[in-house]
Amino acid sequence: MASDLNKRKLYGIIIYTVVTSFIMAAGLIFLLVEIPESGTGSPDVYKQVFWMTVLAMFAAGIIGGCLYNFRGIILHTADKDYNDSYTITYILRPVLGGVSGLTVFFILMGGVMTFNLGADSGQDGWLTFMGRMPYIAMAVLAGYASQEFMLKLKDIAKTLFKVSDEGQ
Repeated sequence: MASDLNKRKLYGIIIYTVVTSFIMAAGLIFLLVEIPESGTGSPDVYKQVFWMTVLAMFAAGIIGGCLYNFRGIILHTADKDYNDSYTITYILRPVLGGVSGLTVFFILMGGVMTFNLGADSGQDGWLTFMGRMPYIAMAVLAGYASQEFMLKLKDIAKTLFKVSDEGQ
């Protein structure tokens, strides 16, 4: 009986992950096609490019989280060891992936790394179609490895905001 319940939950997770993957992939493709090529026009065009790019990074991170879900589903199915306690992790991982994808975009925009592929001189790379590709790749990667990404962010935050013992 418990095994049947676990199977139903696993099938639900599979359906959730497949549907989420397809919706986010379609959304990402739509955004990539519809984002204006450059934000050099009016401030309204620049804002539109920015917000559509933010949505694209969130979608890319969700896709990364779904890819990791597929990996886990395959492993637990092959090993026949799916446990009920995994359910919430599978449900939340795409969301965490989306947040990770968005976070890595803002970190990269802040200057940790620069990607100027497809950029004209003096223009940020993310404002062009080709310039967004490295950011999308990093967002997918951050979404896929969202647990490790969050742990690395925690390490960075501890280093940056460490309170010195000398001043006390």
